Amino acid sequence: MIGFVIGTVAGILAALIYGKFKGRAGELTMAAVGIPLFTYISSSAFYDGWRAIPWVFMGTPFGDLTPDEVIGLETSLALSATLAYVWLRSEKALTIDEMVGNSLVVGYTLAAGAGLAASGGLLSFLLSLGLFAGFTYLSIRNPRRSLKAAPCGEDLRALTKNRELDCLTDDVSYNVYRSGNTLLVGGKAVKEFPRWREVAECMADFPGGGKGNKVFGYGTLFLLIAIGFVLNPGVFSALTLYSLAFVLMFINAAYMVRRAKVLLREDCSEVMGEYVEFYRKKAKERNKRAIVMD
Repeated sequence: MIGFVIGTVAGILAALIYGKFKGRAGELTMAAVGIPLFTYISSSAFYDGWRAIPWVFMGTPFGDLTPDEVIGLETSLALSATLAYVWLRSEKALTIDEMVGNSLVVGYTLAAGAGLAASGGLLSFLLSLGLFAGFTYLSIRNPRRSLKAAPCGEDLRALTKNRELDCLTDDVSYNVYRSGNTLLVGGKAVKEFPRWREVAECMADFPGGGKGNKVFGYGTLFLLIAIGFVLNPGVFSALTLYSLAFVLMFINAAYMVRRAKVLLREDCSEVMGEYVEFYRKKAKERNKRAIVMD
């Protein structure tokens, strides 16, 4: 378990240090990437010399395992530590902008880590699949657990009370977004975008992406774990899984944006186009490398 200990400690330290500069959202992203990946690298380095010897097995509580299976097992344990860390550190920690932007990134990097563990064999595949499925189930049950926001004031609640929606807001975000039966309205959008009320009304009437969005989104996440299972352990697997996670994340984001354009009311096209340009400008002011899908 040396690789597990080294990788987990290194990943947590990297997350805490990165979070000092990039805030809690950056910390969660670094933890999601770093803990499984560092464990995989350190465990591979420790057991690499034994891989070429076909008769070498190592005793574990799960039975005698090959070096590749041990690497997968240690990475699965690191994945469990990662999920626990992300779950605990994310509670009421993110602004509306951070939650909207961070959820996809963390989800796909966690799935890539689970796929990396799954490359160690059937045991680690089943462990990582079960861990990721459990985490996904808990996240679905409470999708706004990470959100740091307050109930909307009277002005905003007037938009939602007749639509049977909840309303949450903060003072620092530019996003206007509907999450299930809750309308999320960034306080800075209200202050700085003159047509914010029209945008909020359009999003309040937005029916959501439906089952299509959920099937596509969750399907691509679990696809990464299945791909990891069929890959041979090694550096190539790590590069493939994290690269593929990046590509699938953007494909999913583009799909959701296109679906949203189709499902929005026809009279919302003009104001939403204006709002997207406003949001892109503000996102670039905060981070020149920010990417806004439209």
